[in-house]
Parts: sequence; C-alpha cells; structure tokens
Amino acid sequence: MLEIYNPSDLPKPDEISRIEEPFVEAEILTPKEFV
Repeated sequence: MLEIYNPSDLPKPDEISRIEEPFVEAEILTPKEFV
C-alpha cells in the first residue's frame, strides 16, 4: 500500500491494481438567513 499525496507520484498504470480515495460524510448546519 502506498500513500500518494500528488497524482504525479502515482506508479505506472500497469502497476496499479486498485485505487481508493478517502471521503467524508458531513452535515452543515447554518441559520436560514445565510442560505
């Protein structure tokens, strides 16, 4: 497993078996007058 912070650091496509990306599920709360 590699941690890549820049796409230019990715290995060659034939050396990659799988790519996973982190994601966040978030809820934003704000007063109605700001929407």
